[in-house]
Amino acid sequence: MGEINVPKSLLPENIMATVEGKIKREKRKRRRRKIAIISSFSVAAAVVLIAGIYFRFFNKKFGEEEESIAGLNRIKSYQALYNYLRTENIIINEVPKGDASSSGTEMDKLPEGNIGNGDYSETNIQTKGIDEGDIVKTDGEYIYVTSGKKTVVVLKADGGDTEKVSDIDIRRKVLKKYNNDNKINKDSFKIIDTYIYKDRLTVISSCTGEKGMVYVAVVQMNEGKAGDIHITRQEGEYYDSRMKDGILYLITHMNMSADLLNSVDDVIGTAGDKEIPPENAFYTSIHEYYNMYYIMSSVDILSEAEIVDSKTYIGGNIELYVSYGHIYFLEEDNYGEKINIVSFSFEDGRIEPEKSGYVYGIVNDSFSADEYNGYLRVVTTQASGNSLYVLNDKLEIVGSITGIAKGEEIKSARFMGDMGYFVTYRNTDPLFMVDLSNPEEPRITDELKITGYSAYLHFLDDDNLLGIGFESDSDTGIEEGVKVTLFDVSDKSDIRVKENFKYGKGTYSDAIHNHNAIMASDSKGIYGFCLYYYEFDTFVNEGGNGDGVYARFEPLYEYKVFMYKDGAIREVESIEKYDENNVRYTVRGLYIGDYFYLVSRANAYVYSLDDVAGEEKAVELVSISY
Repeated sequence: MGEINVPKSLLPENIMATVEGKIKREKRKRRRRKIAIISSFSVAAAVVLIAGIYFRFFNKKFGEEEESIAGLNRIKSYQALYNYLRTENIIINEVPKGDASSSGTEMDKLPEGNIGNGDYSETNIQTKGIDEGDIVKTDGEYIYVTSGKKTVVVLKADGGDTEKVSDIDIRRKVLKKYNNDNKINKDSFKIIDTYIYKDRLTVISSCTGEKGMVYVAVVQMNEGKAGDIHITRQEGEYYDSRMKDGILYLITHMNMSADLLNSVDDVIGTAGDKEIPPENAFYTSIHEYYNMYYIMSSVDILSEAEIVDSKTYIGGNIELYVSYGHIYFLEEDNYGEKINIVSFSFEDGRIEPEKSGYVYGIVNDSFSADEYNGYLRVVTTQASGNSLYVLNDKLEIVGSITGIAKGEEIKSARFMGDMGYFVTYRNTDPLFMVDLSNPEEPRITDELKITGYSAYLHFLDDDNLLGIGFESDSDTGIEEGVKVTLFDVSDKSDIRVKENFKYGKGTYSDAIHNHNAIMASDSKGIYGFCLYYYEFDTFVNEGGNGDGVYARFEPLYEYKVFMYKDGAIREVESIEKYDENNVRYTVRGLYIGDYFYLVSRANAYVYSLDDVAGEEKAVELVSISY
């Protein structure tokens, strides 16, 4: 055997990047986008020169008399937009893979997390009152499961008598409505997200074709079976969505690179097969070049999937944060040095542009931002260190802390009321605690360094913070498997570790980068996520440079269940399943009444909740394949 030649992407310290890529393909989550670098010095110099030439025309890019709304400019014509993008928009950007004024509402002041209205768990979300789509949903009586690319399976949740009652072929319904439409490539059709609100099941799907297209099917459910189905669609690739009070807010995006534009029609977005008028299209002047076109629409799911409103935003690569009353685009500039913040208010289906501002650096994910009492708090990473910014209701910076942990990067963040917590990482994990009670003078009150890092933070109550992430070697920073940590934050000047659960090398969980995959019921104190395993195998390198190494996932997974009570957490159950159908990425745990359900795209298993939360090994009551 020759010398082993290990590809860099498959080294232990890099293997999670490969795994994370698979997770992102399964569930299009919004992560930080990187701007492609033009390596040629001469090309870069030309770009800078052109940027200088056109800078003075910023306010007249897309028409001679644009209206400005607090830094947001409204275009006057699509022809002007097309001309600009075709002739001047020459920078090369990577296409995303997605993936404020004071509301002053009491809803914004509640702890994040889910507390169900009934005795069942709901999808783990970021903002109280704003639902997020997922591949498994329940209304406390039925469970709705995305099974494969085209079908939603409906289970009647009845403990040991749980059974499949129907499956709904969404692709067939879409193809029937849009028969012979050249915008549909049925082989690329895929269900992305689902919602359940009252008796309406909302299914979001997409496909490729002449243009990317996203479909919203609203199914009126009756005892687990489909009744009337209303379908609408919106141009672009799926980016994200939210639901509030029976209104779906859908965001799609299209690439506006000059080489993809053939006519003015290519810059005119549609929602519900209607062109969005130019007066509903906005941009800001942070960019010298624009490469993305975002379409936002609101769909009334209680009114035959009617499009209530639609707006477009022309800009760059974004991270999305949605508070109870605002949609925020956190948008990188062309050089990754500044974040342009654009806010739109939304209520009862109406989407209105509000204002724009900026901070410096790049954000990690949507949890890097938080709106509270009329202020927006944002944590960013820069070459000079990490920063925390506080912006007022005009999106003006009123307070900041800069230069934090130089050489490290933000891995996670979470805010509760006047306190903020964020993790930076290089070889160890400093968890920072920040007092935000005076927005103009935020201050770090403590910093705790431990090995590894938390990639997701979740408040169990006011005094206890749960972190899910990785253990690591303190000297090399190499990741050494999944770790769960309970932090005591009751003393606002002294963070302490209460408990650690370490699962060893070769473990991974999609919960680390997809908070929807976590079962989190704060009212019942039950939490869970799916853990799976990989190991390294060798292959013969026929090129003569020795053998290679690749990661092979074990055909099994474990679902870890935790109970939290009186400031203490313990692992109460580990349900192991043989993964013959490769479903580990789609596993969700949930409870309804006295029963616990472990659900994936191919199977469902039912247990007594008392058994799962008790001392003895839980006994499977029934299993269902579909």
